[in-house]
Amino acid sequence: MRRLTEFVVLAFGFSWAVAAAYRLAGGEVTDSGFIVVAVVYMFGPLVAAVVVQLRRDEPLAEPLGARLVASGWLVVAWLVPAFLALLAVFFALAHPDASLVEDAAGIIDAYEETLDAEQAAEARESLEGVSLGALLAVVLVTGLVAGATVNAIAAFGEEAGWRGLMLYELRDKGFWRVSAVTGVVWGLWHAPLVAQGYNYPAHPAVGVAAMVAFTVLASPLLTYVRLKAQTVVAPSVFHGTVNATATISAIAVTGVSGMVVGAGVAAMAAFAVANVVMVTYDRWTGDNVTSSKVEERLTV
Repeated sequence: MRRLTEFVVLAFGFSWAVAAAYRLAGGEVTDSGFIVVAVVYMFGPLVAAVVVQLRRDEPLAEPLGARLVASGWLVVAWLVPAFLALLAVFFALAHPDASLVEDAAGIIDAYEETLDAEQAAEARESLEGVSLGALLAVVLVTGLVAGATVNAIAAFGEEAGWRGLMLYELRDKGFWRVSAVTGVVWGLWHAPLVAQGYNYPAHPAVGVAAMVAFTVLASPLLTYVRLKAQTVVAPSVFHGTVNATATISAIAVTGVSGMVVGAGVAAMAAFAVANVVMVTYDRWTGDNVTSSKVEERLTV
């Protein structure tokens, strides 16, 4: 437990220090340079895990789950987030005030609060005449490519900690307990960025709780692909693709707040459905990963 506590304190300390330094320097989440800060922030859990292991002169690869394996679950981890992003559009449209945007230029309405008048006008002009379907197809394809490449590398900075060392340290616990604990810690770790307006720009305070709800619902799926693929690469790809495709509902649906689209309630509903499908599949195959202790399914 001491090792786990040290890991969590270091992960939060590193990432929260990055967020604080950026804020004190006058940076905003809407600035173009924020993406660099966000990527550095994401590597907090990896840095913490490495420090914890090196301080004890213990191995890195195995506890962090850093294994290269050939597994069909890597493909599952890559494609499922794209389906969930599309499912989130369906759930977002269930909102009484929601509607599909009429054309690609209409998506600017959803981002007006983060753009000045000149930027909004230029964006509308560049998207004039582009169909919504064509734009969504481009976002989906580029999201899949990014999710398996650059986004997966950035997500590894988190997953080597959450589904790597943290899962390893909690391996004597059951699947759901590990997923829940990791989900809560993971969600709270996002707090400084969410409080600055990331993910839920108009609802920074409530957004912290919303992010915890989102990560708690996402965590079982990431734990599952981690254990099925036997490598932290799988949740890294899953995580990276989620990040790359989450904007689809925000692009396609108008008339609702940021608490519904993006990482909002619609995505949470999609993840809840995916969890039900996961458990049903797990029981149907007889693998019973979701009803076992992690150590019974973990190869290190």
